[in-house]
Amino acid sequence: MKDRQYMILSMNPGYDQWHVVYNPPVIDGVFRADKVFRFVSGKGLNVARVLKNLGFNGYTCVNIIGGGTGEIISRNCEKEEIRCIEFRIREESRINTCVMTEYSQTSVSYVEPGPKLSREEVKKYKDFLATALRKERECDIVISGAPCRGITEKDFRDILSIVTSEGNDVIVDISGRWLQIAAEYPLRLLKVNREEFKEAFYIDAFIFDHDLKRFKKQKRITELIVTDGKNGCMVFRDDDRCIYGKMRGVTGGNYPVGSGDSFLAGYLMRYAQNAGISECVRYANACGLANTYEYGPGIFDRYAVEAQLSHINIYEKGGSVL
Repeated sequence: MKDRQYMILSMNPGYDQWHVVYNPPVIDGVFRADKVFRFVSGKGLNVARVLKNLGFNGYTCVNIIGGGTGEIISRNCEKEEIRCIEFRIREESRINTCVMTEYSQTSVSYVEPGPKLSREEVKKYKDFLATALRKERECDIVISGAPCRGITEKDFRDILSIVTSEGNDVIVDISGRWLQIAAEYPLRLLKVNREEFKEAFYIDAFIFDHDLKRFKKQKRITELIVTDGKNGCMVFRDDDRCIYGKMRGVTGGNYPVGSGDSFLAGYLMRYAQNAGISECVRYANACGLANTYEYGPGIFDRYAVEAQLSHINIYEKGGSVL
């Protein structure tokens, strides 16, 4: 059977700089970096990077980029051999900065809001997306991360209508009001973390799992995954059975940024390869764990993931190990 193909909508990508500081500043407020890491970022691009690093080529990342920063993003995607197509806009793509103080094991992130699309650019983006989908009929759509400014709630509904009307399976990892809107549409998979889900729908998935099951049915979601960092994840399957993924014997590394995106990418890869649900969840958790040991989102390979697989247990509700 042919592997599934993914089109990943990266609607607000950026360029990240991570400044790693080993020692306290000599002058208050002046931090001198000992190492600097630079990479393209954004949830959609993080997912694409992980798929590429795992050796999975059945994806295309659709980036909205603009200005000189957009050129940097484009060049670095090409350098990393991340498969992308681009929608160009007038305003500048965002640059994000993270200062990691190793001496105190803390970090501070400065995240730009990103560009704002004009009404004409939004219209052209919808047409661009519809054309791309007609060329790639047999693919699943992955919406990972919130859209650029200028894309309104109505526009986002239009985008969801475009991708669902073509008969494609739709996979969503998003938060806030965008999550609430996405849940109005039939989704093949919704992946969300515990706090984002509680904020959007007032349900603590790990306490009130019966409410989660009812929510899944009402919203016509085929498969629902709620992650909870080091506590693992819970998955309501397409047959409404519930399984859990838990880490055993490890607590992970110090760099969780991008672990949720790595989790999703690992799941998507194994799902595309027709693996069973337990194997998809095990591999996804191993990817999220592997991500915590490296600076930067998705900067690991399949060997790092394989080294973590033995630390992941999959349970059915009630305690039986799968």
